[in-house]
Amino acid sequence: VDDHADNIDLIVNLLKPLYKVKAATNGEKALSMVASNNPPDLILLDIMMPEMDGYQVCKQLKADLKTANIPVIFLSAKGEVSDITKGFSLGAVDYVTKPIEPGILLARVKTHISLHRSQQALANQIDTLLENNRLKEDVDRIIQHDLKNPLSAIYSQLALLTDDPQITENQKEQFDSIKQSANHALHMVCLLYTSPSPRD
Repeated sequence: VDDHADNIDLIVNLLKPLYKVKAATNGEKALSMVASNNPPDLILLDIMMPEMDGYQVCKQLKADLKTANIPVIFLSAKGEVSDITKGFSLGAVDYVTKPIEPGILLARVKTHISLHRSQQALANQIDTLLENNRLKEDVDRIIQHDLKNPLSAIYSQLALLTDDPQITENQKEQFDSIKQSANHALHMVCLLYTSPSPRD
């Protein structure tokens, strides 16, 4: 993002062999491009621009949850410590002073894109773990309520039936067999969701 065409041409020619590059000549256009369905992995942002300077652009990017995590590198002729400190305080990941040294800029772009993609991969892994945990909680709830409670009820009813003096010996054996199966299933459910006792 730079309001000078010569600066844009220099950066585009430097990065184009390695990356897909989009350019904007003012802050408003940059914000519009970043808000699209295909946001960039990294933003190189000039500071001294008319109407909306780079600081303002960065501030708006960091205030929006959809764009807050996109790394911003300031490229500026403003090289005072106060300028650089302000850039970092607004959320930039790096600050490169003009005139640009191609090798340094390429190294920093590569580093920050790699870091950004690693952070995205980590975030995706965390989302997957959270989803798996939610699924586990759903399974736990199903087992505890949809299996454990009915099994307990079946076992209790069978225990009453086997104590009934009016049933035949053959029926009692069948009820005992069913009761044992229900008790075994109930025991397995309890074992799955009972924390093991600590060992000495």
